[in-house]
Amino acid sequence: MGGLGPRLLGRHPALAEPAREHPAGHAELAPLLHAAPFEDERIFLATQIADEARHTVFFQRFFEDVLEVGGGLHAALDAISPRATEGFRKIFEHQLVDAMDLIRREPHNERAWVEGVVTYHLIIEGYLAVTGQRSLLRTLRNVGMMPGFVAGFTAVARDESRHIGFGVLALRRRIAKQPEMARVVTLKVLDLLEPAVRTAVAPERRLPIEDPRTVPPPLRVNGQELRDFSMSSLAKRLRASGVSAPAAEEIRVQGEKLYEAAWSDYERNHGLRHPVRFYQEGLVTAL
Repeated sequence: MGGLGPRLLGRHPALAEPAREHPAGHAELAPLLHAAPFEDERIFLATQIADEARHTVFFQRFFEDVLEVGGGLHAALDAISPRATEGFRKIFEHQLVDAMDLIRREPHNERAWVEGVVTYHLIIEGYLAVTGQRSLLRTLRNVGMMPGFVAGFTAVARDESRHIGFGVLALRRRIAKQPEMARVVTLKVLDLLEPAVRTAVAPERRLPIEDPRTVPPPLRVNGQELRDFSMSSLAKRLRASGVSAPAAEEIRVQGEKLYEAAWSDYERNHGLRHPVRFYQEGLVTAL
Protein backbone atom coordinates (compact mmCIF):
# COMPACT_ATOMS: atom_id res chain seq x y z
CA MET A 1 0.00 0.00 0.00
CA GLY A 2 3.03 2.26 -0.22
CA GLY A 3 2.51 5.60 1.48
CA LEU A 4 -1.21 5.11 2.10
CA GLY A 5 -0.73 4.51 5.82
CA PRO A 6 1.05 7.78 6.59
CA ARG A 7 -1.34 9.73 4.34
CA LEU A 8 -4.32 8.13 6.06
CA LEU A 9 -2.98 8.95 9.52
CA GLY A 10 -2.12 12.49 8.54
CA ARG A 11 -5.78 13.12 7.70
CA HIS A 12 -7.43 10.90 10.28
CA PRO A 13 -9.67 12.99 12.58
CA ALA A 14 -8.84 10.79 15.55
CA LEU A 15 -5.08 11.38 15.49
CA ALA A 16 -4.83 14.97 16.65
CA GLU A 17 -6.80 14.84 19.91
CA PRO A 18 -4.96 11.90 21.55
CA ALA A 19 -1.63 13.40 20.49
CA ARG A 20 -2.55 16.89 21.68
CA GLU A 21 -3.37 15.60 25.14
CA HIS A 22 0.16 14.43 25.91
CA PRO A 23 2.23 17.63 25.69
CA ALA A 24 -0.19 19.15 28.21
CA GLY A 25 -0.21 16.02 30.33
CA HIS A 26 3.15 15.88 32.02
CA ALA A 27 3.10 19.62 32.80
CA GLU A 28 -0.53 20.06 33.82
CA LEU A 29 -0.55 17.04 36.12
CA ALA A 30 2.04 18.53 38.47
CA PRO A 31 -0.49 20.47 40.59
CA LEU A 32 -2.62 17.33 41.00
CA LEU A 33 0.46 15.44 42.18
CA HIS A 34 1.58 18.06 44.69
CA ALA A 35 -1.93 18.57 46.09
CA ALA A 36 -2.87 14.88 46.35
CA PRO A 37 -3.39 14.19 50.08
CA PHE A 38 -2.62 10.46 50.00
CA GLU A 39 0.79 8.93 49.35
CA ASP A 40 -0.52 6.21 47.04
CA GLU A 41 -2.11 8.90 44.85
CA ARG A 42 1.10 10.92 44.71
CA ILE A 43 3.05 7.81 43.74
CA PHE A 44 0.60 6.94 40.98
CA LEU A 45 0.49 10.48 39.58
CA ALA A 46 4.30 10.52 39.47
CA THR A 47 4.19 7.40 37.29
CA GLN A 48 1.51 8.98 35.10
CA ILE A 49 3.64 12.06 34.49
CA ALA A 50 6.44 9.74 33.35
CA ASP A 51 3.97 7.91 31.08
CA GLU A 52 2.82 11.16 29.49
CA ALA A 53 6.41 12.19 28.81
CA ARG A 54 7.05 8.87 27.04
CA HIS A 55 3.87 9.31 25.01
CA THR A 56 5.03 12.75 23.92
CA VAL A 57 8.30 11.26 22.65
CA PHE A 58 6.36 8.54 20.80
CA PHE A 59 4.10 11.01 18.99
CA GLN A 60 6.98 13.39 18.24
CA ARG A 61 9.04 10.61 16.65
CA PHE A 62 6.03 9.42 14.66
CA PHE A 63 5.38 12.88 13.23
CA GLU A 64 9.05 13.46 12.42
CA ASP A 65 10.04 10.01 11.14
CA VAL A 66 6.82 8.85 9.46
CA LEU A 67 4.80 11.92 8.53
CA GLU A 68 8.03 13.91 8.00
CA VAL A 69 6.69 16.92 9.88
CA GLY A 70 9.42 18.47 12.00
CA GLY A 71 9.67 21.32 14.45
CA GLY A 72 8.50 19.45 17.53
CA LEU A 73 5.16 17.98 18.47
CA HIS A 74 3.26 21.25 18.81
CA ALA A 75 4.41 22.42 15.38
CA ALA A 76 3.53 19.04 13.85
CA LEU A 77 0.04 19.10 15.34
CA ASP A 78 -0.51 22.62 14.06
CA ALA A 79 0.62 21.50 10.60
CA ILE A 80 -1.84 18.61 10.32
CA SER A 81 -4.65 20.37 12.20
CA PRO A 82 -3.84 24.07 12.12
CA ARG A 83 -7.15 25.45 13.36
CA ALA A 84 -8.07 24.43 16.88
CA THR A 85 -11.83 24.18 17.24
CA GLU A 86 -13.88 26.23 19.66
CA GLY A 87 -14.56 23.16 21.81
CA PHE A 88 -10.89 22.24 21.89
CA ARG A 89 -9.87 25.73 23.00
CA LYS A 90 -12.44 25.72 25.80
CA ILE A 91 -11.25 22.36 27.12
CA PHE A 92 -7.48 22.64 26.75
CA GLU A 93 -6.80 26.38 26.84
CA HIS A 94 -9.37 27.41 29.45
CA GLN A 95 -10.99 24.63 31.48
CA LEU A 96 -7.84 22.55 31.98
CA VAL A 97 -5.58 25.53 32.58
CA ASP A 98 -8.03 27.15 35.01
CA ALA A 99 -8.63 23.90 36.91
CA MET A 100 -4.93 23.23 37.43
CA ASP A 101 -4.17 26.85 38.26
CA LEU A 102 -6.78 26.78 41.04
CA ILE A 103 -5.24 23.60 42.47
CA ARG A 104 -1.82 25.24 42.32
CA ARG A 105 -3.09 28.29 44.21
CA GLU A 106 -5.28 26.33 46.65
CA PRO A 107 -3.65 22.91 47.17
CA HIS A 108 -5.94 22.07 50.12
CA ASN A 109 -9.15 22.82 48.18
CA GLU A 110 -10.59 19.32 47.86
CA ARG A 111 -13.37 20.37 45.50
CA ALA A 112 -10.82 21.95 43.15
CA TRP A 113 -8.77 18.72 43.19
CA VAL A 114 -11.86 16.64 42.37
CA GLU A 115 -12.77 18.96 39.50
CA GLY A 116 -9.20 18.67 38.20
CA VAL A 117 -9.44 14.88 38.15
CA VAL A 118 -12.79 15.07 36.37
CA THR A 119 -11.33 17.42 33.77
CA TYR A 120 -8.18 15.45 33.06
CA HIS A 121 -8.92 11.81 33.83
CA LEU A 122 -12.61 11.52 32.96
CA ILE A 123 -13.02 14.02 30.10
CA ILE A 124 -9.65 14.55 28.41
CA GLU A 125 -8.38 10.99 28.83
CA GLY A 126 -11.56 8.98 29.41
CA TYR A 127 -13.70 10.69 26.79
CA LEU A 128 -11.62 12.51 24.18
CA ALA A 129 -8.38 10.53 24.02
CA VAL A 130 -9.75 7.00 24.44
CA THR A 131 -12.51 7.48 21.86
CA GLY A 132 -10.01 8.74 19.30
CA GLN A 133 -7.54 5.97 20.08
CA ARG A 134 -10.18 3.30 19.66
CA SER A 135 -11.28 4.66 16.30
CA LEU A 136 -7.79 5.00 14.88
CA LEU A 137 -6.56 1.62 16.11
CA ARG A 138 -9.65 -0.10 14.72
CA THR A 139 -9.09 1.51 11.31
CA LEU A 140 -5.43 0.47 11.14
CA ARG A 141 -6.15 -3.07 12.31
CA ASN A 142 -8.94 -3.41 9.75
CA VAL A 143 -6.55 -2.65 6.89
CA GLY A 144 -3.49 -4.33 8.42
CA MET A 145 -1.25 -1.29 8.06
CA MET A 146 1.60 0.18 10.11
CA PRO A 147 2.05 -2.56 12.72
CA GLY A 148 4.81 -0.60 14.45
CA PHE A 149 2.60 2.41 15.03
CA VAL A 150 -0.28 0.15 16.09
CA ALA A 151 1.94 -1.56 18.67
CA GLY A 152 3.13 1.77 20.07
CA PHE A 153 -0.30 3.36 20.07
CA THR A 154 -1.76 0.26 21.73
CA ALA A 155 0.76 0.70 24.53
CA VAL A 156 -0.29 4.35 24.85
CA ALA A 157 -3.95 3.29 25.06
CA ARG A 158 -3.09 0.71 27.71
CA ASP A 159 -1.45 3.41 29.83
CA GLU A 160 -4.47 5.68 29.35
CA SER A 161 -6.80 2.96 30.60
CA ARG A 162 -4.70 2.69 33.77
CA HIS A 163 -4.79 6.47 34.24
CA ILE A 164 -8.56 6.57 33.85
CA GLY A 165 -8.90 3.77 36.39
CA PHE A 166 -6.92 5.87 38.86
CA GLY A 167 -9.25 8.82 38.28
CA VAL A 168 -12.32 6.68 38.88
CA LEU A 169 -10.89 5.25 42.11
CA ALA A 170 -9.78 8.68 43.34
CA LEU A 171 -13.27 10.09 42.80
CA ARG A 172 -14.85 7.04 44.40
CA ARG A 173 -12.66 7.55 47.47
CA ARG A 174 -13.93 11.15 47.84
CA ILE A 175 -17.57 10.34 47.19
CA ALA A 176 -17.51 7.46 49.69
CA LYS A 177 -16.18 9.85 52.33
CA GLN A 178 -18.31 12.86 51.33
CA PRO A 179 -21.42 11.87 49.34
CA GLU A 180 -21.97 15.51 48.35
CA MET A 181 -18.90 15.19 46.14
CA ALA A 182 -21.03 13.17 43.71
CA ARG A 183 -22.84 16.40 42.86
CA VAL A 184 -19.51 18.19 42.36
CA VAL A 185 -18.46 15.49 39.87
CA THR A 186 -21.82 15.57 38.07
CA LEU A 187 -21.88 19.35 37.73
CA LYS A 188 -18.30 19.46 36.44
CA VAL A 189 -19.01 16.81 33.82
CA LEU A 190 -22.09 18.71 32.68
CA ASP A 191 -20.00 21.89 32.50
CA LEU A 192 -17.42 20.17 30.29
CA LEU A 193 -19.78 18.05 28.20
CA GLU A 194 -20.74 20.54 25.50
CA PRO A 195 -17.18 21.68 24.65
CA ALA A 196 -16.03 18.05 24.81
CA VAL A 197 -18.69 16.93 22.32
CA ARG A 198 -17.92 19.87 20.07
CA THR A 199 -14.25 18.93 20.21
CA ALA A 200 -15.13 15.41 19.09
CA VAL A 201 -17.52 16.50 16.31
CA ALA A 202 -15.80 19.78 15.33
CA PRO A 203 -18.81 21.16 13.40
CA GLU A 204 -16.83 24.14 12.11
CA ARG A 205 -14.34 21.86 10.32
CA ARG A 206 -15.46 20.33 7.03
CA LEU A 207 -14.72 16.64 6.73
CA PRO A 208 -12.81 15.43 3.66
CA ILE A 209 -15.47 12.78 2.93
CA GLU A 210 -19.08 13.69 2.15
CA ASP A 211 -20.51 10.25 1.37
CA PRO A 212 -19.05 7.33 3.38
CA ARG A 213 -20.32 4.93 0.71
CA THR A 214 -17.36 6.07 -1.41
CA VAL A 215 -14.94 4.87 1.30
CA PRO A 216 -13.79 1.21 1.45
CA PRO A 217 -15.53 -0.50 4.41
CA PRO A 218 -12.30 -1.07 6.41
CA LEU A 219 -11.65 2.68 6.41
CA ARG A 220 -15.12 3.84 7.40
CA VAL A 221 -15.72 5.51 10.77
CA ASN A 222 -19.27 5.33 12.10
CA GLY A 223 -19.82 8.52 14.07
CA GLN A 224 -23.00 7.20 15.65
CA GLU A 225 -21.19 4.15 17.01
CA LEU A 226 -18.41 6.38 18.35
CA ARG A 227 -21.01 8.54 20.10
CA ASP A 228 -22.72 5.55 21.67
CA PHE A 229 -19.39 4.08 22.82
CA SER A 230 -18.08 7.34 24.28
CA MET A 231 -21.25 8.29 26.12
CA SER A 232 -21.96 4.82 27.51
CA SER A 233 -18.32 4.54 28.65
CA LEU A 234 -18.51 7.91 30.39
CA ALA A 235 -21.75 6.94 32.15
CA LYS A 236 -20.20 3.63 33.24
CA ARG A 237 -17.18 5.39 34.75
CA LEU A 238 -19.40 7.87 36.55
CA ARG A 239 -21.38 5.04 38.15
CA ALA A 240 -18.13 3.33 39.14
CA SER A 241 -17.01 6.62 40.73
CA GLY A 242 -20.08 6.63 42.98
CA VAL A 243 -22.35 8.93 40.99
CA SER A 244 -25.95 7.70 41.07
CA ALA A 245 -27.27 5.71 38.11
CA PRO A 246 -29.98 8.33 37.32
CA ALA A 247 -27.41 11.14 37.27
CA ALA A 248 -25.07 9.14 35.04
CA GLU A 249 -27.93 8.32 32.70
CA GLU A 250 -28.95 11.97 32.54
CA ILE A 251 -25.43 12.85 31.44
CA ARG A 252 -25.49 10.12 28.78
CA VAL A 253 -28.80 11.35 27.37
CA GLN A 254 -27.64 14.98 27.46
CA GLY A 255 -24.49 13.98 25.61
CA GLU A 256 -26.46 12.28 22.84
CA LYS A 257 -28.53 15.46 22.39
CA LEU A 258 -25.36 17.53 22.17
CA TYR A 259 -24.06 15.24 19.42
CA GLU A 260 -27.26 15.71 17.43
CA ALA A 261 -26.98 19.47 17.85
CA ALA A 262 -23.32 19.45 16.75
CA TRP A 263 -24.12 17.33 13.68
CA SER A 264 -26.91 19.76 12.77
CA ASP A 265 -24.54 22.69 13.22
CA TYR A 266 -22.10 20.99 10.85
CA GLU A 267 -24.83 20.73 8.24
CA ARG A 268 -25.76 24.40 8.63
CA ASN A 269 -22.13 25.48 8.50
CA HIS A 270 -21.26 23.57 5.33
CA GLY A 271 -24.57 23.16 3.52
CA LEU A 272 -24.35 19.38 3.28
CA ARG A 273 -25.31 16.30 5.27
CA HIS A 274 -22.99 15.08 7.96
CA PRO A 275 -21.64 11.60 7.05
CA VAL A 276 -23.21 10.21 10.23
CA ARG A 277 -26.65 10.53 8.59
CA PHE A 278 -25.78 7.71 6.19
CA TYR A 279 -25.20 5.40 9.17
CA GLN A 280 -28.32 6.58 10.97
CA GLU A 281 -30.43 5.83 7.91
CA GLY A 282 -28.87 2.41 7.35
CA LEU A 283 -27.40 3.39 3.99
CA VAL A 284 -23.90 2.28 4.93
CA THR A 285 -22.13 0.19 7.56
CA ALA A 286 -18.59 0.07 8.92
CA LEU A 287 -16.50 -2.91 9.94
